Amino acid sequence: NVIFPVSRLICLASAAFAPSMRYVAAVSGPVDDALKQAFLRALRGIVQAMAISLSTIPELAANSTLDSTQYDIRGAMRGPGGEDHVGCIALFRLAHESTELCNLMTITYDGEEASPKLLLDLCALHEQLKQDELARGPEVDYGRGVTPKTRRILLQTISRIGVVAIEGTTSNGTTSGHTEVVSAKLQELFQAPLQIILQTSGTCIGDKTDTIFRVCEAVFDLSSFSPRLVSSLFSSREHQDNPDYRKAVETIVELVVSGYQLASVPGDTPDNTCIQWGRLRGALFSLFRVCMTLCLSPLALEAVAALNQAECAAITTQCKRGPDSPSIMFNGDVIGEETLPAGAFVEIIHESIANIIKKRDQSALSDQEAKRHTDDCVLALSKSRDVLRVFMLPYPEATGHDDARPSICEAWFFAVTSAITSYKNSTPISDIFGNAIFTELLGETCLAAVQMLFIRSIEKEVSMSTGMSVDGAQTLATIDFLEAALSLGPEMLSLIYQYTGPHVTLDHSAKTALESAPTPTVHAGGALIGAALYRAASGCWPPWGLEGSPQIYSALFYGACGLDTDLFCQIMEAAAEIRLASSPDAGCGAIRPGMKLAGKYFDQMGPKTKEDLMRQIIKICHQNDASGWRRMKVVLKQACGGKKKASGFNQKPSLTDWDCERL
Repeated sequence: NVIFPVSRLICLASAAFAPSMRYVAAVSGPVDDALKQAFLRALRGIVQAMAISLSTIPELAANSTLDSTQYDIRGAMRGPGGEDHVGCIALFRLAHESTELCNLMTITYDGEEASPKLLLDLCALHEQLKQDELARGPEVDYGRGVTPKTRRILLQTISRIGVVAIEGTTSNGTTSGHTEVVSAKLQELFQAPLQIILQTSGTCIGDKTDTIFRVCEAVFDLSSFSPRLVSSLFSSREHQDNPDYRKAVETIVELVVSGYQLASVPGDTPDNTCIQWGRLRGALFSLFRVCMTLCLSPLALEAVAALNQAECAAITTQCKRGPDSPSIMFNGDVIGEETLPAGAFVEIIHESIANIIKKRDQSALSDQEAKRHTDDCVLALSKSRDVLRVFMLPYPEATGHDDARPSICEAWFFAVTSAITSYKNSTPISDIFGNAIFTELLGETCLAAVQMLFIRSIEKEVSMSTGMSVDGAQTLATIDFLEAALSLGPEMLSLIYQYTGPHVTLDHSAKTALESAPTPTVHAGGALIGAALYRAASGCWPPWGLEGSPQIYSALFYGACGLDTDLFCQIMEAAAEIRLASSPDAGCGAIRPGMKLAGKYFDQMGPKTKEDLMRQIIKICHQNDASGWRRMKVVLKQACGGKKKASGFNQKPSLTDWDCERL
């Protein structure tokens, strides 16, 4: 009744004061010696107290007596948030707050700069906690020691202290015996989970569940090390020098890829094997996330592409069973919002490109380096193009399992959007369209965006039962993609026509009118994307999707039309007029032969209403500012049937959460 709350309070206070300690550690120049010595003594006492609390006070004293939580708060050495041993949190905060404070932790602990004593003592503590964990048994978190997640936080702290110690000496141009000891100890820690993985090499998914569990825990452990050390697992040079690295990576990837075959197993309740495989999938995702800090290597991206292909095959298998079919894989326990959603490895490519953009903006990468790394990511996307076919599968929204298509669709559109941004930052736009691989990817993605609107009916009762749902973050991602794509200039409209035109059989008069335009392919591509956007505003997108219309139409005007009001208005007028041919085989998705692509509101629109619409669009173009483009929402609502009451759509969603560190 006393030890837990008092110890918890001391640890929480130490963690809370980490920012203040950072500033004290950064002070240079004359400082009162007595004050400085008092601070150093306090820091040494804090570090020792945290280590003692971890070694002697269990994180969870006993199994929970409550149904809805993993522990009882009175018997936990955790913080108010209810996660992780607070002694470990304090150590982590101190080590990661600043390099200066991390160095001071080492010095005050042993009185000597770059001394390995703190690191060695923490390594011994980690080994003790690991043995306690093994003694408790799999998935038993209470009793002696701490949970695996807390132990990994300690491992991250050890790695941080080691890296700071090594970089501190090498930056001075010197090395010492201490540095060699630290490097050797980090390598020893890194090799331990690798050996566990190597021992399971060749194990198939149908073998013992505890094998998958042990590999999963080992991969989570590996993801606790520094990006440079983890990235060595996917280095071609390291694979030549150290075959164990190659073998370990192959074992992990093959185990996850083969696990997708579980999608073909009938049932609605996953067994422990399936659950542990889902955790392993999340562990590999975490490992890639650590690597991307230094940009993913071609080997890592090749593995990501293979994983995407396997996931797409599993999703297709599940969709073909029908929307009411249960699944042991696509549910909250294995793949879903409660664990790690589908599309996680597409998201890895997205985050990797976003990191390239960040590094280029910080001058950590040159334009040539940024382009080269983006090319690698785009090649991985190209190899993962099965994703496009997956979220266009003509099956209704799933009800018997978690529909995997929305989240993988979201990840895809964000990944391609990031690639556009990265290329625009590092190369001329003309070079983007000279990139055959990316141009093809861009065209196919535009085709998918347009078809997603053409296959959906504006009528609510039909729309809700056709294809993948658009009521989610995938629509937000589509909006961002369209804005980025249209900003690339008139070539983008020609590309849209090149890829979308063959799938749409237009009425002869509409086709003739477009062909006689000053720039036929630009006008035709603009009319097709314009008609799709009219459909979106008419009810194919949720009402909150209209919030993105200003940015899309602004990009169409600025980028694709080059501020040419006449071209913009000609495109918008053509979009309101083009219709399908009347032949029986001319239907396109939910659009019947002979009907306008823009939808029923434009089929019913009279000349006066159309003239008023074009007059308001011209006014917005002439105004050409943020408030004018915001008015585009009002204009579209008026033209597309007004406010949609009882639409059946949900409120605007948040983006998918890809955090899976606590699987």
